[in-house]
Amino acid sequence: MNKKRFAILALATLPLLAAEPLTYSCHRPAVAPVIDGKVTADPGWRGIPGVTGFCKLGSDYTMAKQSIAMVCWGDEALTIAMVCEEPDAAKLKPVIKDGGQTWTEDSVEIFIQPDPKSSPFQIGVTCGGAKGAGVGSPDIAKCQAAAFIDKNTYELELRIPYAALGTTKPADSATWRIAFCRNTWTTDSGGDKFTSWPPLQSRFLEPENFSLLVFHSSKLSAAEAKRLDMVASAGYRRVLSAKVRAAAAKSDEFLADLAAAEADKRFAAKAGTLAGQWRDIREIAKRADSADPIALRASVRTLNTLVADSHTLKYTYLMEKLFDDE
Repeated sequence: MNKKRFAILALATLPLLAAEPLTYSCHRPAVAPVIDGKVTADPGWRGIPGVTGFCKLGSDYTMAKQSIAMVCWGDEALTIAMVCEEPDAAKLKPVIKDGGQTWTEDSVEIFIQPDPKSSPFQIGVTCGGAKGAGVGSPDIAKCQAAAFIDKNTYELELRIPYAALGTTKPADSATWRIAFCRNTWTTDSGGDKFTSWPPLQSRFLEPENFSLLVFHSSKLSAAEAKRLDMVASAGYRRVLSAKVRAAAAKSDEFLADLAAAEADKRFAAKAGTLAGQWRDIREIAKRADSADPIALRASVRTLNTLVADSHTLKYTYLMEKLFDDE
């Protein structure tokens, strides 16, 4: 992989850089994941914590195309999964093959640093499942990767034997460093090109800002994994909660007019749908502090369209009423 690709991309100060590194708790799976790219359907990932709240390189959380990352470990290998939100999924046309320049098309890049005194290892995986090696020259021939392009996402899995990194199985409670990064080149519907968890300031190869990867020999239930999801994504959830609450506070601005429009058979169906969406926003706002970040994210994604559609219906209805009264 072209190491010059990681030259400084921005000089902005990153306000989200924490005083202490973020931490990912890496657990053993109840059953080993099947490396076929189908993450959400795989029982192997159900008890594994996921982190979301990827940030634009050198900036704040990305609001266009978010990602979720998960890691588990076994006696021989580390296994990583990512689910990448992609409304332009139908336009993804991966062509890169194993060993190619994976960073030149829609892809993820994983940086792993077993020893803080040594160089990290970088492995890229495209949305088509092709692997590429970068910094540290990991032995990608020993690795297994697969990807699956769905309707609104692409998912991928990467199995990395410890031997591919020239190391051995970590001990329980051992700490490595890791960063999950994403390249977005298909931007028909928008999207930030370079995003990561944890937040990175000027480039992906920034080990001083990588998160801590702490190994635990225990296996988690789905409920325990969800609790760790909430902890790892707490900052992102706070940002989303604020957006949902602000929208809920404005809902009265629309609900009265939508209720009036529901009484007019010309607007009843659309007005009823929009009113229901506003009520959903109000309900999730009540439990925003404990809501799953994915559920909050789904609500936030609808807000711009919901506000625009509500404005349009409101003023169309009022204009029709004006003409009716003449």
